Amino acid sequence: ESLTITNTGNTVLSFSLTINSLSDYIALSEDVFYLREDESKTINLDISVPDDIEEEVYTGNLIVRMSSSTKTIPIILEVESIDAPVDIKVTIPEEFKRVEIGSTVFARISMFNLLNVPIPVNVYYAAKDSNGSIIGFGEEVIDLGETVTFTRGINLSSDSPIGDYVFLVKAEYRDKTAVGSDVFEVVEVLLVTAGKISKTYVSLFLIVLVLILIVVTYEHIKLRGVEHKQKKKLSKMYTEYKREKKGSEERKIMADR
Repeated sequence: ESLTITNTGNTVLSFSLTINSLSDYIALSEDVFYLREDESKTINLDISVPDDIEEEVYTGNLIVRMSSSTKTIPIILEVESIDAPVDIKVTIPEEFKRVEIGSTVFARISMFNLLNVPIPVNVYYAAKDSNGSIIGFGEEVIDLGETVTFTRGINLSSDSPIGDYVFLVKAEYRDKTAVGSDVFEVVEVLLVTAGKISKTYVSLFLIVLVLILIVVTYEHIKLRGVEHKQKKKLSKMYTEYKREKKGSEERKIMADR
C-alpha cells in the first residue's frame, strides 16, 4: 500500500508522519521530509502481521504534521482467515456517511458463500473508533445459501466522541473468519449545505412554493373580482345619481314656469 502527499501551497513545507495504534503492523518508508511548491512524494506502507494475530478489523490513524497544521487520516487493517468460506462487502449509504452524536448509523451488508452448500454463519457487527474502542454492536446467526444482502443499524450513544469510525462485520464458520468494513464520521451537529440538500427537502420546498403561488394567485384573482364588483357598483350608483339629479332639475324648471 502507498499514499502520495503533494504540497499545494506556495512555500516549502516540512512533513512528519506518525502511525497511531497500528505501528506494530505498519511501517512507513519515510516519516520526515520536505516538499517544495507543487512537489509530491509517495510513501510506502509496509504491512506485516504475525501468524497468530486474531482475525479482526483493526483501526488506527496516520498523523501528518506539517509546518503550520496537522491532518489525521484513518487507517483500516482487515485481517481474516486464509481460505475463509465467506466473502463480505460492507457499504454505508451516502446519507449515513456523516451522522450526528446519539443517532443511528446503517450499513448494507452483502455476504457471498464460497462453498457449494448452505452454511450457518455467526455474524458480528460493530462500530469502532480510530482508537479501537467499540461503541455499539450486534450479533446473530444467518443461514447463508449462495448470497444474502441485508441492512443493520447501530445506535450511537450521546457521549460518543466526534471523529472517524468504522462499521465492521465479522462472519464466522467453524474455525474460519471473514471480515469487511466501511468508514463513517460522527459529528456534533449535521449541517445541511447548499450542495447536499436531499431531494426530499427540495421536493418539500417546491411543494410549499407552489402552494404559496396558488394562494397568492387566488388572492389576486379574488381581489380583482372584488375590485370589479366595486367598480360596477359605483358606476351603477353614479348613473342613478345622475338620473335623479337630471329629473330633479327638470321638475324644478317646470315648477318655475
